[in-house]
Amino acid sequence: MARTTRRTRKQDKEFVVIGLGRFGSRLARRLSQLNHTVLGIDVDPVKVQYIADEISDALILDATNEEALVEIDIGSFETVVVTLIDDFEASTLITISLKQMGVPQVLAVTHSDRHREILLRLGADRVVQPIQESGDRLAEELVATGVMQNMILTPNRQFAEMAIPESMVGKLVASCASQQVMVMAIIRDGAVIANPPGHTVFQEGDLLVVLGDAQQVDTFALQS
Repeated sequence: MARTTRRTRKQDKEFVVIGLGRFGSRLARRLSQLNHTVLGIDVDPVKVQYIADEISDALILDATNEEALVEIDIGSFETVVVTLIDDFEASTLITISLKQMGVPQVLAVTHSDRHREILLRLGADRVVQPIQESGDRLAEELVATGVMQNMILTPNRQFAEMAIPESMVGKLVASCASQQVMVMAIIRDGAVIANPPGHTVFQEGDLLVVLGDAQQVDTFALQS
C-alpha cells in the first residue's frame, strides 16, 4: 500500500471515494472544492497520482482487501462512496465489507438496474446511476445541500432532512415562506419541534425536515 498526501484538514464532513475513474475523480474533486476532507482510493497508481494534489489524501490500495481497509480505519468515516462502475464483483465485496465495519453511509455507483437492486439488498444505503446523476451533482447533494435523507412524494415534491443552511441561522421560520419551503420540524439537541411556529428562531446545529418542490428544496439547502 502506497500513500501520497497533499494536506490534512479537519472539516465538518469527511468522505472516502473508492475508485478514481471518471465519475469517482470528479466526485472527489468537487467534494474537495466544497471544502471537505476527501480520501481517494484506487488500486491504480496512475489514477491516484493524477488526483493527489487536488484532494486531502490519496491512497494506492486494493479496497477488496479487508485488512487494508481496517488498517486505514475506514470505519471511522461517515460516508464512503464506491465508484467501481465497471467491476461489479469488487463493488459488491467492498460494499459488504464497509457495512460490516460499521460505516454509517455507503453509496455505490453502477450502470445496471439489476446491479442496483443487488447492491441495495447487500446493504448499500443508496445506489447512484451515472446516467441519471453526475459526480458534481452527487457531491453537492452530499455536502452543500446538507440533505441526509429524502422522501419523494411525487416526481417534483419531496420531504427532505437537512442541516440548517448557514445563512438561515438567526432567522425566523416564517422567512421560509418566501422561498416556498415549509418547515415541518426542527431537530434540536435531540428534541423534535414539530410544526414550529413562524416566530421560532433557527439556531446553529439545527436539523430541519422540510417539504417543497424538489428544486426549491435544493435551492433552499444550497444557501451559504
